[in-house]
Amino acid sequence: MTEPTEHDHLDTIAVTSGRAANHRSMATPLWASSTFEMESVDASLRAATTPKAREFYGRYGNPTVNAFEDAIAALEGAEAAQAFASGMGAITTMVLAMCSAGDHIVAQRQTFSTTQLLFGPVCSRFGIETCTAPNQSC
Repeated sequence: MTEPTEHDHLDTIAVTSGRAANHRSMATPLWASSTFEMESVDASLRAATTPKAREFYGRYGNPTVNAFEDAIAALEGAEAAQAFASGMGAITTMVLAMCSAGDHIVAQRQTFSTTQLLFGPVCSRFGIETCTAPNQSC
């Protein structure tokens, strides 16, 4: 990622970022593949043991998703971004990445029903306490 300069505008960043895999195309190609050819067995082993290998298996990353993540990171001025297939995938990942047994989550009362299930029985199985203000004492 190239660091934005004082002369970069958000509209320019939005149009030009995330285009590393475009080659000569003006538009980011849509890669529909779920798996990618490897140069060798060793290269495949390295990709299989690398977290979030960019071109190994579609759930770990593919050039289209990588381009989107790179563009979002550039727009936000962030080092990196992570795309998810669903909101529940995103919130579950964040809760499990940031919370441990003994932690306490305070959430708003009106949340998506599946989020309520995550915050209730699922989090309690991991020893993470949750409450929804103002119904419960937090």
